[in-house]
Amino acid sequence: MTESLLAFLSTLSTGTVLPVPEEGVLLGIAATHPESAGLVAVGVASFLGLAVRDFTLFLLGRTVGRQVFRWPLLRRIVGDAPVASLSDGAAQNAVRSIVAARMAFGVKAAAQVTLGAVGVPVSTHLIVNALVLAVWVPLWLALGAWFHGPAVAFLAWMSANKGLMAAMLAIVAAAWVTQRMAEAHDAEEAESTGNSARTASSASASSGLLSGR
Repeated sequence: MTESLLAFLSTLSTGTVLPVPEEGVLLGIAATHPESAGLVAVGVASFLGLAVRDFTLFLLGRTVGRQVFRWPLLRRIVGDAPVASLSDGAAQNAVRSIVAARMAFGVKAAAQVTLGAVGVPVSTHLIVNALVLAVWVPLWLALGAWFHGPAVAFLAWMSANKGLMAAMLAIVAAAWVTQRMAEAHDAEEAESTGNSARTASSASASSGLLSGR
């Protein structure tokens, strides 16, 4: 019961609260699971976690609508090209867009928001996404179960080298924070440059009008 609950919460939060791709979560769940027989319950819990997460994000997109594309965070995560592709694809083939969103590595949460925003029908999303997950979840759990032995050995190594792992995590965290600060600084500079250009253009236009008089 505890393992199933952990699987549900992990898959529910992946890509949002938990900044880890769902493929990695599914692999980790299966690779560290002690018994293959118990993977069925864990698989059902993982399926439900992803289904609830996807539908919640999908409803968020439908509620906000296309205004969600103005969110800088979404455009930075997904990118302009994928957003345009999903938007055009949903108008032509909603089923294909739902499958494409599942294959979008690392941006599945944002892709679900996009599907809702571009107007994919609710019933289509529920049915097709459930069918895709029914294949997707067992596939990654089976692959993770195959790595069970190496995963156990790796966890034992991590336990024996806690200091090294802590140092590595600290370096990764510092690099991530530095990158985000640099991105924020670049965004502020770009906005400041744009404001200055608009101010100069307005001043030039005003000067031209005064000269004409």
